[in-house]
Amino acid sequence: MPVSEPLNGRLIDWEWNTAHSRLILTLEDGARRFWSLGTDGSVRNITPGGPSRYAEWQ
Repeated sequence: MPVSEPLNGRLIDWEWNTAHSRLILTLEDGARRFWSLGTDGSVRNITPGGPSRYAEWQ
């Protein structure tokens, strides 16, 4: 999956939220990034206050 923005930090933890089909990434500075998986295979960055971006699984 191509990612169009850097994480800007080292990944220290991740969590998959099955109920909402969301991947939650936690960075070393405590920042969190949220990604949502669509039923069509698309991936959307849903980080609050962040850009809304789409990518395709490859």
